[in-house]
Amino acid sequence: MGSNNIHTESTFELAIIDHLTTYGWRLGNASDFSRDLSFDKKAVLLFIQTSQPKEWTRLQSYYKDDTENKFIQRLFKELDLRGMLDVIRHGITDSGVKFRLAYFKPDSKLNPETLELYRQNKLYVARQIYFSTKNNKSIDLLLSLNGLPVATIELKNHFTGQTVNEAMEQYRTSRDPRELLFQFKKRALVHFTLDPDEVYFTTKLESSGTRFSPFNKGFKNGAGNPPAKDYSTYRSAYFWEEMLSADSWLEIINRYMHLQKEEFTIDGKRIYQRIIAVSTLSPA
Repeated sequence: MGSNNIHTESTFELAIIDHLTTYGWRLGNASDFSRDLSFDKKAVLLFIQTSQPKEWTRLQSYYKDDTENKFIQRLFKELDLRGMLDVIRHGITDSGVKFRLAYFKPDSKLNPETLELYRQNKLYVARQIYFSTKNNKSIDLLLSLNGLPVATIELKNHFTGQTVNEAMEQYRTSRDPRELLFQFKKRALVHFTLDPDEVYFTTKLESSGTRFSPFNKGFKNGAGNPPAKDYSTYRSAYFWEEMLSADSWLEIINRYMHLQKEEFTIDGKRIYQRIIAVSTLSPA
């Protein structure tokens, strides 16, 4: 990538997508994302049917030609009741048939069968996802696991006068927390803001009250990130090159995200809320 075309937002976006799709991610089809379901039904069914064919056959014995619709209805209900993190980690049961929505590496050394199941996971990155049934607003990038959305990303490029600060403001002012994709626990687990230099994240959108935390490596005992490795590389590239490597990202989802009660004080009043904490989620 030459230095003369590093400065546009679309180039920044493509740099991320090109890297991810070179290293194990699939390019998601934005048109397959259902605004009503707030997940990719086609990708979910592909994962279930290819990774768990025996279980799928058992379910078909109950539902016949309506199996796909019944399964999606059950998945939607379980996401609503239990939340995305619990469903991804523990799966769902329908008519006595247990299904996994993802496979993670066990603590013990992988045996060939377990490794093969782990390799069934499909990570997707999709551009410009239209998420609302009410309008045509879109999110820059959506990261999904087996068709289920786990992270949203808003990109800004300071060469066009915008930074992560504008991306944070975008989440606060034009991303309605009531939209299904952004509803706490129910769909995307974490929301990232990126510019060529810095990365921030939040796990709970609360309009103007949304609080972001830095996701930077730090530099010389200070904030921010070290200089890019060369003139054509972004300072924030560690995010998609390291943290979003398939094994690292799956480990973060499996081990380092958990629900907890957070306590803080506003105007002298003690406030409690449930958040998804991302422990040890640090690139340092």
